Amino acid sequence: MFPVNGKTPHHSSSPQSGNVADYGEGFTHSVSELDNITSAVPYLVDVMTLESAIDALNQCPLSSINDDIEPLVNMSLVPETQHSELVFHVKPNHRLMQSEFAIASLIEAIHNEQLDDFNINQPESVLVTKQGLASPNIHVIDETSFQLLVALSHQQPLKFIDPALLTALPSIFALDVVAGFTLHNEHTARSMT
Repeated sequence: MFPVNGKTPHHSSSPQSGNVADYGEGFTHSVSELDNITSAVPYLVDVMTLESAIDALNQCPLSSINDDIEPLVNMSLVPETQHSELVFHVKPNHRLMQSEFAIASLIEAIHNEQLDDFNINQPESVLVTKQGLASPNIHVIDETSFQLLVALSHQQPLKFIDPALLTALPSIFALDVVAGFTLHNEHTARSMT
């Protein structure tokens, strides 16, 4: 069954560059269209998507932080009247995904050889981060943190973000995924100092 199915992406999405890292691109989509596989292992496509995110982060070049972004330690310099204008910038080397299955926990359970009584049928929101040359880290985050990270990734100022989501800011800061901040409608936050 798999040798025949495995040829589908090879013929339908051959690599367009000499970079072998691009070769598997499209394979997850091809597998998602194979009902005989997805009905037997419904979480497989999500696991493949997570693995692709990890691989993509491993292939990413090291990114530097924009000079216009203030470090978080400088938030104390922002007057309270301007807190709603804060725009937090998420570090570029991260990926977010949601699944109806406990895919990040599955990877951890396999790694720790603790599959007894494991329940895959739990939804998870997943954040994958990569700092410097280290291997990517996989974090299971709650729905509020996920939605806040989505908003922050769109560089929305705090005044445009649902206040209920802002309760997750300490959790997001603890994950070290925020590079720094700027003020809304300003090119740089440095003008405040």
